[in-house]
Amino acid sequence: MDMTAVLASLRRLSLPALLLAVLPGLTAEPVPAPGADPGSRDVIPPAQLASLVRPAIEGEWCVGVVIGLVDGDEVQVAGFGSIEQGVQRKPNGDTVFEIGSVTKVFTALLLADAVGRGEVELADAVGDVLAAPAGEAPARGREHKGRGQPITLIDLATHASGLPRLPDNIKSSNPHDPYADYDLAALESFVSDHGLMRKRKPGYAYSNLGVGLLGHALAHRAGTRYEPLLIERVCTPLDMVSTSITLGKGLRQRLAAPYNVDARPASNWNLSVLAGAGGVRSTVNDMARFARAQMLLEKTPLASAFKQLLPPRADAPGTALKMALGWHIDLERSVWRHSGQTGGYASYIGIVPDREQAVIVLCNTASLVADSIGTRLQDFLETGEMEPLRLPELARVDELQLERCVGVYELGPGYAMTVTREGRQLLAQLPLQQRWRIFPLDRGEFLYRVVEARVVFDGVDDAEDGPATGLTLFQNGRELAFHRVEDADREGERGRPTWGTISDEGRRDDDDPGDGEDGRR
Repeated sequence: MDMTAVLASLRRLSLPALLLAVLPGLTAEPVPAPGADPGSRDVIPPAQLASLVRPAIEGEWCVGVVIGLVDGDEVQVAGFGSIEQGVQRKPNGDTVFEIGSVTKVFTALLLADAVGRGEVELADAVGDVLAAPAGEAPARGREHKGRGQPITLIDLATHASGLPRLPDNIKSSNPHDPYADYDLAALESFVSDHGLMRKRKPGYAYSNLGVGLLGHALAHRAGTRYEPLLIERVCTPLDMVSTSITLGKGLRQRLAAPYNVDARPASNWNLSVLAGAGGVRSTVNDMARFARAQMLLEKTPLASAFKQLLPPRADAPGTALKMALGWHIDLERSVWRHSGQTGGYASYIGIVPDREQAVIVLCNTASLVADSIGTRLQDFLETGEMEPLRLPELARVDELQLERCVGVYELGPGYAMTVTREGRQLLAQLPLQQRWRIFPLDRGEFLYRVVEARVVFDGVDDAEDGPATGLTLFQNGRELAFHRVEDADREGERGRPTWGTISDEGRRDDDDPGDGEDGRR
């Protein structure tokens, strides 16, 4: 492999930084997808949809949710909650969301299309693709020097490359937009240090880096960048007019505001050179078109490429799934699916080609509840039975009771938890970590959502009016007792914000546009 040529190709394609209280609106409002020809019936009765989603909205697990259902020629769209906290406007089929790792299916489709055009082969070494001049086919049958086997395009598309989940040289200047600074120079440095050979077939190891590299390699082969390639070869042929990475004025006006797992305001994400792993924004209406095209319910120029996405290609050890190109396959239930998450959004898409059915869930909150809603809807379409969402029920605690919990609590010398209040929200922060919201289960018991942990305050569940005397943190089977030492500093946070852990165990990697199929969080 000519590493000099590989690095030169990375330099040539300079990819700009591109793209990450009870709410009203629990009644479903079916919205026909523009350009579709929906039938006269609902796929699922609106009252049942509302019943399923209600706990997520009322419990502040999701600020806004849009559901898309496809059943043959029937397309049903329903929105719940709000596009923004404090704004009584439901999201709908044209509301724009970040779809996170669902982008990987688009990148796999670009790969299948490039194979159909004769530009690449699945077995091509990614190093050969990058080493070839932009717009020229990679040399095939070349000798690869070094230890191991070259990483191929199909390895990248099925997470069998052996590349790490994320590159080890990400150094973000903004923890709220962690990929924005990862540019071509950084990718070039990683490739130079790591190489593009694997010592042995590693099997399934989910890699955002791998699919991001695949997107870049395909764009290089076509002599362009990832977003123009996506628009030209996927979005335009499928009439997906609201799907892109860069947000023009029209799309930005329809963008749902992002919220983190605590339902607190978050930032949009820009994935720069790794856009093929999770940089796309879209709508439920567009995703319904995509699902119908994947199930070959409509004639499109991409029919042959879509067919190439469906066959199982590899095992996914450690899961109950197989890997197709881009898709994770639950063979027992015949569901091809993918989910995604950025700092302020969550997404789910599942298709059942044999039954011509699909489920799409887009949410403007980084919550795993989107996955739960999607899988329950998928089960309902198969069995006719709807399993309810079982979420911890929040208590209503007045601000005076919350105020009694505010303070600084010490575990040992130099290690304290600072608890502050913003209106009806209580926030807890440990040293060198971000503040995270804790949600009331009772007057003195609170729940983290960023990890599986609880905080119980001492002395606030009685009739006394004084502040809490201490707290206990319950996590990973341990009980850590903190005693109160002083009032909290109301002017700011203690410690340095990071990408968010409570302890080293139970880590939540918020810097990952991850996927629910590989045991993510």
